[in-house]
Amino acid sequence: EDKPTICSGSTMGEQIAIETYLRAMVAESDESGVVLVGADQGFHNFLYYSNKLANAATISKIVVFAQGEGAINNLGAMRTKELNEWGNGKLLGDKE
Repeated sequence: EDKPTICSGSTMGEQIAIETYLRAMVAESDESGVVLVGADQGFHNFLYYSNKLANAATISKIVVFAQGEGAINNLGAMRTKELNEWGNGKLLGDKE
């Protein structure tokens, strides 16, 4: 079944809930032995889609918003053209 990728860099919550989430992320890393850059994205999605945090006493609820609808958004997912077409990482109008 196709499921949307949820951005691990757009995670927020109460301190106690984030601490629980981060412990779970570290546990996934330790258990899997995966040390690749960006592996946190996979751990994040696995935790969500496997419901591993659903019964955590310190997390009252988990809410996922569709891209563009929540308080936090991934701008990279919303862009309509390549970054180099927007000034190659510089603000338009910047002086060299």
